[in-house]
Order: sequence, then C-alpha cells, then structure tokens
Amino acid sequence: MKEENTFRLLLIFIIYMHFEGFLKLFFNYHPIIHTFKYIFAIIFFLTWIIDIKIHKTKISYTLALFSIFVLIQFLNPLMWQGKGILLSVLGLFYQIGYLPLFFIGYKILNKERIKKLMYLIIGLSTISAITAHIQYLIGHPDYLYLMPYKATEFVISHGHVYGPIAFDLIPPVFWYMAGLIFCLNFYFLNKRKNLFSLLGLNLIAAILTSGLRTGMLFSAVAIILFLIFRINQTLTIRNIKKIAILFVFGIIILGFLLTNVLDERQKDRYEILKNPFKAYIEKRGFTWTNTIKLIKNYPLGIGLRHGGETISSINPEKFGIQKSGIWMGDNYFNIVIGELGLIGFFSLIILFYFIIKIGINNYIKINNKEIRVLISSFLSIIIVFMMSSIYGTPNSWMFWLFSPIIVKMPFSPKEGKDYQNKVIEKSIVMINIKNIFKGSIFNSLLKRKKENLFFSIFKKSKTILFFGKGLNLIKNSKIYKIIERIID
Repeated sequence: MKEENTFRLLLIFIIYMHFEGFLKLFFNYHPIIHTFKYIFAIIFFLTWIIDIKIHKTKISYTLALFSIFVLIQFLNPLMWQGKGILLSVLGLFYQIGYLPLFFIGYKILNKERIKKLMYLIIGLSTISAITAHIQYLIGHPDYLYLMPYKATEFVISHGHVYGPIAFDLIPPVFWYMAGLIFCLNFYFLNKRKNLFSLLGLNLIAAILTSGLRTGMLFSAVAIILFLIFRINQTLTIRNIKKIAILFVFGIIILGFLLTNVLDERQKDRYEILKNPFKAYIEKRGFTWTNTIKLIKNYPLGIGLRHGGETISSINPEKFGIQKSGIWMGDNYFNIVIGELGLIGFFSLIILFYFIIKIGINNYIKINNKEIRVLISSFLSIIIVFMMSSIYGTPNSWMFWLFSPIIVKMPFSPKEGKDYQNKVIEKSIVMINIKNIFKGSIFNSLLKRKKENLFFSIFKKSKTILFFGKGLNLIKNSKIYKIIERIID
C-alpha cells in the first residue's frame, strides 16, 4: 500500500473512532460495530508487516520489551482453562492492538500530514462540541428522543448524570482536549488566530459543560504543560491578558452551570471537589490497596483478561476462567500489574520514560519555532495520556499514533532543510568563505616567514594594498549589505 493510501486509511479510521459510540447506539450495539476496530487493527498490523517494514526506531527495544511481556501471558497457566486462549486474544488487542500505529506513524507522518491530522481532530471535536451545546439548549431527554438512537432509553438511564454526551454515552472530553491543544498550536504560530481562538473557546465550553471532573482536570493539565513548554511566548503582556480572559470565561461558564443548568446529581459531583483528595480516595484511590494484593498473590500476572475484572463488560467466567478475586478498578496501571505482573508493569514505565525523554530532548535540540510548538502540543497530550492511566486505560490509538511524532522529530535531513536556523546558515557561509581564503595564493604567501625577502616586498607592494582596498569596497557595498540582511 502506498504511503498516501495508508494515510487516507488512517484518517478514515480516526473518523470512525470518533463516531463509533454513535454507531453503537444507532445500531443497538450490534456485534458488527464492535468488530470494526478489530478489522482496522488487523489491517494496520498487515500494513506494518508487509508494507512499512520498520522495526528499528529510537524506542524499538522498549516497545519490544513491553510486547514480549504481553505475549508471555499466553503461556500463563491461569488462562489455559475453558476458552482462555480466546480471551487472551481479546486481551492482546486491549494491550497492544494499536501498536502498529506507532511504526506506521513513524514511517508516513511528515510535517504536512501531521497538520492534516491536527485539522481533522480539531474539526471532529468541534462538531461534537457544537452538537453538545445544542443538546444542552434543547435539554438532555428531549434531545435524545430527537436522535435516531435505537437505545435511547439505555442512554438516558446511563447518561443523565453527565452533561451533553454528543455521540456517545459520556462526553468525549479527550477529543475536546486534543482539539484544544492543537488550536493552541496554530494560535502560537500566528496562523488564523481569530479562527482558532473561537474554536478553542468552543472546546473549552464543551469541556466545562461535560460534567466529567477527571476530563476537566487533565484538560487543564494539558494546557498548563503546553504553556510551560512555550513559556517564552506565554509570558508576554498580550498573552497574559488573553489567558486571564479565558480563565474568567471558564469561571463564568462553570458558575452559570452550577447555579442554573445542572441538576442536583451533577451539582453533587462538583461539591465533592471541595476536598478532591478525599473524593479520590473514596471513589478510586482505594484500588491502590489492591495493588499490594495483586503483587503478593500474582507476581507474574493473571493473564490477558481484556479488563474483564475491571471496566469491561466481558466476564472471564463466561470463558471458563476463574476470577482472581481482586478488583483492579478502572486503573490502567493496576490492570497492567494484574495482567502482566510486576515486571510487565516496569516495562511499561520504561516505555513511558523513554518516550518523554526523547520528546523533551528533541524539543531542546531543535531551534526551529514551528517544530518546537508542534512538539509542545503532542508532548503535552502524550504526558496527559500517561497520567490518565491512574483513572483508566489511555485513549490507546491516540497514544500509539501520537508517540512516534515526538520520537521522530526533528524530521529527516531532507525535510530539515526547510527548518535550518538562520544563524547556522550564516555560520556555514562564513566557514565556506574562510575555506576559500585558506586555499588561496594570498593566504599561502601570508604564511611564509618574515625573513623571506619576497614576502617583505609583496607585503609592501601596491598589489596587496589594492587587494585590501578591494575587500573594503566589497564589504561596504550595497550588494554585500543586501546579502548580509538575507542571511540574517
């Protein structure tokens, strides 16, 4: 498959993943809708093996290490009962199903394609946000009854606690977050600032009306990380004013929601934030106490169970597999410790560490502003995905697709010609001039000893005086100054 066709397939996959929740609801959770992502995963795997054939990147060894510990779990005797192998295959997809996207992204994503990717995600998240606003204006139940859902009753019974859900059971806050960070990317590059400001405000409003406290928290962290990376651009009087305006805008929306729009159950969710640490311990934090039990009882892991004892509706007992008896919660770190064992967990941490390390190193060593802003946006999103592991599985396809972007940058030398720093260009020109002079007859004459009679005569001759005047004339000429300005 040609690179351009692979990229088109990638864009189609992203569009499908955005509307997957809507399709599930519309087709009343028909099994074929669930299988589409598995079909995409298989196609990406075959594309990687047959066409891409990239096995060596900057983090190939860490990727291989994590993958090995995932595959080893096929030999776990706890999964040899009943249809345990089938459950292990589903668990394999859960852990590394979208891993080929890393190698595909590493191969085909260049500067122009990354821009198209960002535009698509901004567009999809904007559509979802606008739909969510319309839903809020019409009202949650009335809006859902207007939609062609086959499972409207199910959605209302499960989604009434949250804000506008747009195309899924819960608001797609991670889409909003990614779209918002990409809007910031183009804003900081002074590209259609007014347009991306409006789109960004739209996404901020969608995040605040989502009712998802975790999503709002991680969105705020992503914005803060991006601004820290772009600290030199952020700390200007104009930008500080705009940030202050955005902050006030967010407070007004949140205050309006809490006093006028949200129902009592939603208000209770926000009331918990008065003591966030206590709220976390009561709602999710206690799962960390089960981590010790998992390590103690299953140090080598309990096998790939597709999150069956965590957040998935798939029950291991349906496959003839005995439950572990330890609830891991919707905590991806806990799931990895439980399924892959302690060593598998450390391999994941090593993978996370090297992705961040290489991304930051690339950010530091590149001098081009556009590339630095690009790295800042993807790096902030990747770090938030890693942090979100304490609440649930990261948005896996985004993680595997975005990671090669920060690992690969700066781009290859051919692409890098467009981004060379002007200071480097000037130094190259000066070095070339010096090399020409070093190889000239005049330089060889100047190197001769002073005792040489010919050298003394030549030094005092009109020829050398004329040559010196000639250099001064060239240096003071308009042409030389124009060239110097171009280089500068």
